[in-house]
Amino acid sequence: MLRTNPDGRSYAVAPLLLAGAAVDVLAAWAAVDVRALFLGPLADHSDPAGFGDLDLAMAGTAQCVVLPAAAVLFALWFRGRDRGVQAGWAGRLWWASLALAALALAAGTWRYASATTVPGFVTGATWLAAADALNAVVALLGILYVRRSTPMQGLNATGMIPAAQ
Repeated sequence: MLRTNPDGRSYAVAPLLLAGAAVDVLAAWAAVDVRALFLGPLADHSDPAGFGDLDLAMAGTAQCVVLPAAAVLFALWFRGRDRGVQAGWAGRLWWASLALAALALAAGTWRYASATTVPGFVTGATWLAAADALNAVVALLGILYVRRSTPMQGLNATGMIPAAQ
């Protein structure tokens, strides 16, 4: 049976996950910047809703470009991996952190989008910054997961039994 080289996919997935982490760090930075804006010059503004969205919009646009590409390529890598591969703690940790990051991002987006007061925008920006930072960590854990699982895929594809460690 002809199998594809799992290393080829990992060479594409890992850099895209790294790009995703970088974009998430930039988005977290933008959220921290917006938070500082609401704690500083806009702290007493009567209509804060019109401020602070440009930085977050640019960061969100970058995320909308990089993260879906990384997700699709990761899904293709994951689908192509051999069913017998066990990723152990790295896989479990990655899936749990992915679920937690998705919940945190949903909560942060909701808090920021529903804010109408300066304290509401500060809280929303804080949640967004934390969620984006967590997403960056998840992307880095994804790289660990891919790097740990890919050699096992190669061993399973060749039929060789890994040596005892």
